[in-house]
Amino acid sequence: MAKPLKTVMLDSSPGALVPMYDSDTSLLFLAARGDSTIRVMEVVEDAPYYYDLPPVFDKLPQRGVCMLPKRACHVMGAEVVKLYRALNNSVVPIGFRVPRKHYTEFWEELYPDTPGPDPAMKAEEYLSGQDRDPLKVSLRPAPEGTDTSSSASSSDVPSSTNSSSSNGTNTTSTNTGGFTQAPPTGMAARHGSVSSPAGSRNIFDSRAKEEVVEYYTPKEVKVVRSSKYRHIVGKSAMKIHQYDNMKVLSEAMQNRAIAGNSQWMGVSWQGVGGRIAIFNVEKDKGRAPTTDFGMLETGSPVLDFAFNPFKANQLVTGGENAVIKLWDIPESGLRSLKANVKEAYAQLKGHNHKVVSTEFHPHISSLLLSTSGDLTAKLWDISTQQDSLTLSGFGDLVLSTSWNWAGNTLATTSKDRTLRIWDVRSQAEAHSGPDIGGMLGTKVAWLGKNDQLVLVGFDKNSERTIQVVDIKKLGEPLSSVRLDNSSSVLTPHYDPDTGVLLMWGKGDTSVKFYEINNEGPMIHALIEHQTTVPQVGLALLHKTTVNVKEVEIAKVYKLSQTTIEPITFTVPRTKKEFFQDDIYTPTLSSAPSNDAASWLHGTDKAPIEISLQPSGMPKLSDAPKQVVEKRRIVVQDDSHMDIDRVKERMLGSLGSLANIEDQPIPGDENQGVDDAEWDD
Repeated sequence: MAKPLKTVMLDSSPGALVPMYDSDTSLLFLAARGDSTIRVMEVVEDAPYYYDLPPVFDKLPQRGVCMLPKRACHVMGAEVVKLYRALNNSVVPIGFRVPRKHYTEFWEELYPDTPGPDPAMKAEEYLSGQDRDPLKVSLRPAPEGTDTSSSASSSDVPSSTNSSSSNGTNTTSTNTGGFTQAPPTGMAARHGSVSSPAGSRNIFDSRAKEEVVEYYTPKEVKVVRSSKYRHIVGKSAMKIHQYDNMKVLSEAMQNRAIAGNSQWMGVSWQGVGGRIAIFNVEKDKGRAPTTDFGMLETGSPVLDFAFNPFKANQLVTGGENAVIKLWDIPESGLRSLKANVKEAYAQLKGHNHKVVSTEFHPHISSLLLSTSGDLTAKLWDISTQQDSLTLSGFGDLVLSTSWNWAGNTLATTSKDRTLRIWDVRSQAEAHSGPDIGGMLGTKVAWLGKNDQLVLVGFDKNSERTIQVVDIKKLGEPLSSVRLDNSSSVLTPHYDPDTGVLLMWGKGDTSVKFYEINNEGPMIHALIEHQTTVPQVGLALLHKTTVNVKEVEIAKVYKLSQTTIEPITFTVPRTKKEFFQDDIYTPTLSSAPSNDAASWLHGTDKAPIEISLQPSGMPKLSDAPKQVVEKRRIVVQDDSHMDIDRVKERMLGSLGSLANIEDQPIPGDENQGVDDAEWDD
């Protein structure tokens, strides 16, 4: 045991290979979770100690692989090993067989006696020190007419008497095997190469006669679903409309690197002091100054910041010093200033640990929500600069928050893998759901007016997932979809008007789109917007900023390490002269429906909804229906005519065709050569 007989370097895959060995055939199978390949080797006693067999490939990654007992093999098809491969949504059987000219007899040399279903001893006998060889059985099928209910040759896999395959054809496998070298001993030397068709299905009735064996490869079936948003198109702004020479500060604890509205953008900037660079959307396009220019300097590393949705030039910052600061941006901006602005007009103190997130209420003015490393969430009335409510009881750091449509219930996720639903004004936890995902973090978004949430995070296998849950039944998701194995945490933005979920991840090069509705399976993949530059952050603008005449449904600022890139997402339409009222339903207004003081005292007001229809632009639903004229083909009835008249009419038609050559064809005068040129 001090030194291995043979060491082989295979590859650099992070998956741990699981060995499965069949002692009857000396075949070794190696499979890893997440791989799409099963390696096959034959182990021999002397050097080189093993020989490679052709591996088994699949286009989908496997969740796991197991080997069945030898009694599950279809012996009359010369199958010597059977595996089951588990994929995300299916289990695929894989049979390994030794090719034979015919399959009308039992090939005894392939099947030595193998361990049977009965135990050799009891547990107490083994624990007392006894040893016994396993009880072996023969795999030879019983003769026809024999009762096989207790026979050792019966298969562990349910047999079938239907000899038609799923596609209506019967096929046999071809030998895909062959060794890299001819081994002197072993299974292949004795019996030839081992074939491993993916997905073998056995038809076996335990009778010693020729059986039908079906081998097939499962095919992925895709159904094209009708959707207005299936072909969302992302369009980046031209270079002259981008913002270049960014010097972005990107820290691990940072919750946000960019925020913006229709007038201003804020970017977390490199350097000490917790600096935020402010750009005027219209005036500051192009290359930023190479030297320092006027910025907000908070005095502590900034973990999050946000613009007030009802006051465009007001910004709030939260940092590691546990202080929330309120800033007013002058109408002329900060770029022309020779020094940084270091004094905020107000400070909010109440947390005793770093401020992790800051978020304004979507339709209540002056109401700010903050979360902190002290494991609390606070609501502030910034008009009075008061700490109004505190939510406590979190088991770990809060990762995300989302308000319901009415604005009185809050959903939160935290690092203790718990989803909590809060009745905020009573500071009470209404519902909670434990173990919502993996350790890497989960974010939440409320699904419009429904009592449903979308959770975007990781499963226990660290794969990114999307879940839709009902707040009253948090134990089991209504729907769940696995995405990929990337490690970045996706941030969800849900548009209740269209049902489209936009997601982005730090370090990703794509913006993902999904449509969520009541049609099974509820979560429907749409086209991704792919780029080549990784994103550091993404700022989604209010729905009222979209250009409805170009059928835009979303507008974002994408931040990379050096550039801010405005991107618009549109739905392709032909009749753009009409207002697409099937896409633009009434949307949330940019005006508040209530103020913080009134809301904190228990007054609820419905969110204000407005129409995005421009004045004078007719609705698509009122557009006149396009009438398509159908061409009528008149067929003359010849049934009443005698044969001579029919012939006469046909000859007349041929004669009219013959006269065509005497008629000038348009353009003839510009073609050919002059008659005089033919004289030569």
